[in-house]
Amino acid sequence: MSNPDYRLNEDMLWIAVDLDNTLAEGIWTPVNPTPEIGPPIKANVNKCWQLVYAGFKIVIHTSRGWTDYERIEKWAIKNSIPFSLIVCGKLLARAYIDDRNLDVNRFSWIPEDYSGQRIQRISIAAVAERRNTETGSKAD
Repeated sequence: MSNPDYRLNEDMLWIAVDLDNTLAEGIWTPVNPTPEIGPPIKANVNKCWQLVYAGFKIVIHTSRGWTDYERIEKWAIKNSIPFSLIVCGKLLARAYIDDRNLDVNRFSWIPEDYSGQRIQRISIAAVAERRNTETGSKAD
């Protein structure tokens, strides 16, 4: 069975753009989840228009919940923000690791500012052994 080729190509036209502190001045934070949206950051709005003129589709992507969807939509329309889609409820995480992030190639994915008392290190072999013990199967 061969793996499909998932490399990005020129047909991938979606660009996800964050709302708070990217399209809008930062007012909302996870600690202070006000429903208000700050004024648009005009330079970044212009960059969105450049993307649209180049043929890309804008997705406004935010950590805000879906309850803010209509407010975001009205704000974007009022401020002439081009968009094709709004996605709310982005996973809140300490770090994002993906193939477009510089962290992918780091030796360790543990955040550099982590100050926990201990870090449990588990080898791949130990994980496999535990899985085999739980399922009753033998190691390969």
